[in-house]
Amino acid sequence: MKNKFSNEKIRLVNENYFKIMLVFLKRIFLRLNTEYFYCELATYLYKLNFLSQAINNFLKSEENNLTKNIELSTFNWAHLAIAYFDLGDYKKSKNYLEKVYFYDKTDAELIYRLAKCNEILEFNNIALRYYEEVILLDEDNYWDPLAAIIMLIDCDRKDEGRKFLEILKKRSTTLVEKNITEAIEFILHSKYIESQALLEKTLPLLREKAYAKYKPNISTVISLYFGIFQELNIKNFSLKLFEEEYKVNKSEPYLNFLLAKEYYDRNIQLHRAIKMIDISIKKNKLNPYYFNLKALILFRMRKYKKAERVIKKNLINHPDDNDSKELLIKISKAIN
Repeated sequence: MKNKFSNEKIRLVNENYFKIMLVFLKRIFLRLNTEYFYCELATYLYKLNFLSQAINNFLKSEENNLTKNIELSTFNWAHLAIAYFDLGDYKKSKNYLEKVYFYDKTDAELIYRLAKCNEILEFNNIALRYYEEVILLDEDNYWDPLAAIIMLIDCDRKDEGRKFLEILKKRSTTLVEKNITEAIEFILHSKYIESQALLEKTLPLLREKAYAKYKPNISTVISLYFGIFQELNIKNFSLKLFEEEYKVNKSEPYLNFLLAKEYYDRNIQLHRAIKMIDISIKKNKLNPYYFNLKALILFRMRKYKKAERVIKKNLINHPDDNDSKELLIKISKAIN
């Protein structure tokens, strides 16, 4: 009888084989360990989505860039910034994005990510400046002004958000974009129920093939919806929405995080919440918010040693994370 391997096992075998081959290649090209060798190797790893390994080699490329070639450095920094961003380490991403921005103020994608990093790290005024910059630079992009408005709504600065509304209206071309724009206008006028109803009609549209390119922006719509529920204090509906969306979008890390957090806040289905936050961490391996939530859930389940391991792992990557430090003290007291 032939052995049957799951797709996951086959993937792991291929991945490990690839890693072994890379080590072998490094041994062969030992004399070619130059900044360009590491950069090329890192780029190859980056394209294969081995982000952690790519980061290590981009860093080695920079270490070996003794002539301080700016063209090479900006290439390395840009890829480091995106890799850290995709892994969820927004502090490091911000650091490298600023380095690139010093030399190049024309890359709209990188400036958008710089705005988003500052927003996540709660430097809202700096984030707004970058949002304004990228909105002017990327004249047809719909999601840039939308991101700026959502940030201003979230930090209770709706009056400032109105100046982006006209830009949003001009850039609305599809039914989804027009619906979201109208929903935003309702929110800016504190008509949350009307906005909720409109977004409820819009979410199913995002699942259609015609809107496949919008898939990365589903989390934006969900976060809008989540904000409305918080404003209206409608807790049961938010849980129902996330569970319905989860059925068709189980791999979205932000959705898994929100649903896991809902379960934690309600103190229900904690084992399921752990599985969900693990999916989030698998996608964003350096995101401190995801690690902290997992530790909180484990703590509530009285799995103190596991919670401690999760927090210590997070502190290796984020030694200044105050939430993790406070939680570690709490866990240590429980263990002792």
